[in-house]
Order: sequence, then C-alpha cells, then structure tokens
Amino acid sequence: MDGLIALLIIIGVVTSISKSGKKKKAAAAQKRAEEPSPAQPKAGPTKIPYTREEWEAFLADADGEAAAEPAAPKKAEAKPEAKNADTEAKSEVKSEEKPAEPALLPEISYDDFAKLDLRLAKVIACEEVKKSKKLLKCTLQMGVEERIVLSGIKKWYSPEQLIGKTVVVAANLAPKTICGIESHGMILCASDASDENLSALTTMGDMASGLKVR
Repeated sequence: MDGLIALLIIIGVVTSISKSGKKKKAAAAQKRAEEPSPAQPKAGPTKIPYTREEWEAFLADADGEAAAEPAAPKKAEAKPEAKNADTEAKSEVKSEEKPAEPALLPEISYDDFAKLDLRLAKVIACEEVKKSKKLLKCTLQMGVEERIVLSGIKKWYSPEQLIGKTVVVAANLAPKTICGIESHGMILCASDASDENLSALTTMGDMASGLKVR
C-alpha cells in the first residue's frame, strides 16, 4: 500500500513539472511572436492592415496617392509636337519651291521691237519725290542730253545708291506728268513675281552713256 502511494506521488510530481515546462515554452513562444523580428526590416509606409479601421485608412491613403500622381503628359504633348513638325516641314517645302514665273507675252515681230529705243544713261542726280511713297526723281545724262525720269524704285534704292550708276532707259516713251513732274522715259528693272526683289538693269563693264541697247 505504501508503495502504491509513493508511485502516485511521483507521477503527480512528474506531471506537474511537465505542465510547468509547457507553460514556460508557450510563454517564451508568445513573447518571441510579439517581439519584431530583427531579420525583417520595416515595410515602410505601406503597412499591411489587420483591422477594419486600418484597412479603410490604407484604402484612403492609396486613393490620395493615386489622385496626387499627375497623368503622364508625354503622350498628349507628342501629338502637337508631331503636328508642329509636319507644319514646319510643309512650310520648308513651300519656301523651297520656286516662285511661278510670269507667262510670256504674245510674240511680236522684229519691226515692233525695233520701234523701242533702248539707251544707256548715267544717273547724275537723284532725289525723293515728296508727294510719293514710291517715286525717285532721277536726272540722267544720255549722250549730250539731260532728262528727268521718274522711277518707282524707292523701296529698293536710295538716291545715293543710284548716283553715278549706268542704267538702261526706254528713251522714246511718250512723256508723262506724275506728281506735277514730267518724266521722259523709263528705267528698266528686273524683279521676281512678287516684286520682293528688284534690280535695275546695268552693264557688266564701263560703257558710255547714250549708247543704243540692241
């Protein structure tokens, strides 16, 4: 009988010790679970929500960040840039196109051409016509004769640029009074179709005034 009692006492002690050990192990495991793991760094601002309140706050932050991010403007700006490039390319092509040349006038006979008396003349004086925005009053030396010729080339030449130059004149045109000044003849010029560029006709070498152009 005494032996049975002693055996029961020993079994009770062992059981108590076993339970105590299990409790200590469970407490240690719970403590380790509550402590942050040193091997895993914090995830930063993107915290995984565990509660409903944290989940709703997480969604609100995500919506705010999405609204704060501007839409990518590169694709939207690419279209006008391409359009501008096309426009510039087209304008360059147009600018490179040669201006249309004026159509030739109907043919004339040599006898008709011979009626026109073209002469060389030297500009010995020149001034602006005050009543006109286009005219220059040129005094020409044509052989032994001096004459006044009005020319609408004020846009391209100043009086100083013409003095001393030899020009080609249609000498036998009928006189015409313009701005109260009688003009005897016309200075011949070459120009493009739009009259943006103009040049008075002259000689490639020194030639005496009064010589006939033919």
